[in-house]
Amino acid sequence: MTKRREIEMLLLTMFAAVPLYLTQTIGVGPIIVFHVVMAGILVRVATGRSPELIPTMIMRGLAIAYIVFYAIDAAVISRSAIAASTHLVLFIATYQPIESVRTHNYAQRLLTTGLIFIASLATATPITLVP
Repeated sequence: MTKRREIEMLLLTMFAAVPLYLTQTIGVGPIIVFHVVMAGILVRVATGRSPELIPTMIMRGLAIAYIVFYAIDAAVISRSAIAASTHLVLFIATYQPIESVRTHNYAQRLLTTGLIFIASLATATPITLVP
């Protein structure tokens, strides 16, 4: 993927999560962490480096650990499967650009961005958030 296209994909993913600040489906903290990590990846790509902000081996370990964390998140931390699933999708969205160094996953990344956008809109109570 070209540098320009990678930057566009990262920005699209970041913008898809913006409505989550208003829906209060998940706390503001996880969204801020998501945007900070994605901004770090964006800066690395914009400066000509790889999107590997966190080493791949560490991210793979975190991905395996997230399987257990998801259950804990749904039952104890968020107490909501919707919030825990939104956290999971945000984690996947931060994992995919790092993994794209080794595999071509552009279509998967578009799907994940779509899921974030749908989660942002589907959890919006007032219709005014849609525009």
